[in-house]
Amino acid sequence: MRIHKTTKQIVQYAVVGAIFFFLFRNIYRNWDALRDYEWNLDYIRLCISFLFLFLALTCMVQIWRYILSTLGSHLPFKASWRIWFFSNLGRYLPGKVWQIMGMVYLCEKENVPKVRTFTAIVLGLSLFSLSGLLLMYAYILMSGTVQFAQYTYVFLFFIPCCVVVLYPSVFEKILNFLLRLFKKERIEIRIRFKTMVTLFLLYVLIWGVYGLAFFLFVNSVYPVSYRHFPDFVCIFSASYVIGLLAVFVPAGIGVRESILTTFLSFLIPIHFATVVALLARLWFTAGELAGAAIGLKL
Repeated sequence: MRIHKTTKQIVQYAVVGAIFFFLFRNIYRNWDALRDYEWNLDYIRLCISFLFLFLALTCMVQIWRYILSTLGSHLPFKASWRIWFFSNLGRYLPGKVWQIMGMVYLCEKENVPKVRTFTAIVLGLSLFSLSGLLLMYAYILMSGTVQFAQYTYVFLFFIPCCVVVLYPSVFEKILNFLLRLFKKERIEIRIRFKTMVTLFLLYVLIWGVYGLAFFLFVNSVYPVSYRHFPDFVCIFSASYVIGLLAVFVPAGIGVRESILTTFLSFLIPIHFATVVALLARLWFTAGELAGAAIGLKL
């Protein structure tokens, strides 16, 4: 067991190391262009980007709090803020369980049953991820860069995913089947289909706010036309969700930056895209740390 755990950690470090090697190679090979570029940080846009980032993060807290309330547990906003931001920092630890374990532990101290917290986490993550992926897919089709027929198989994959996630009775049965395999306690999802659709649409709106924050952040470092704003919503949602689903690395480190660099390179030179992607990690983490710091004062 110990050998297996060590091997897993080695693979994680190797994957992350390989990704950052190629990212920094882009910077090294184009160092002269980066050095000669007149970097003018737009502090106003940077500050506004942080405001929209905080708005998106605050909405994430509120929606998670709302999901808990529909399941029967009502938390004050201050407690929800502390729990969400403190447990969120667990994503940066090796393994994907620390965030969930932290949230379950902190909610239990607020008299929220473990099963109810776990259900809210699964519902939130499922709706958040699905809305991000569908938003990305819909934009790719509407942009006309690919033909619908080329991605029909992807569309056919998303249809059952939507049915599973948006229909509470179906989602509950599948989730309980998986929990039974791992000999875990059964859960109940007492949320109406209409509520699930509403939550899904709210997450779509949050992706728009995230995309706006990211767009303003990039423009504070490197100028990009406003007509590319929809592209940035797509790019950010794609990189975030893929990083979230990359269970082999903590907080999607390296994976998110790689996706950002790849997609941004269609809009700006790849060496600038690489720098922006790396800075975006610092920008987003700073927002999360600021939220946790505020939680200490609440």
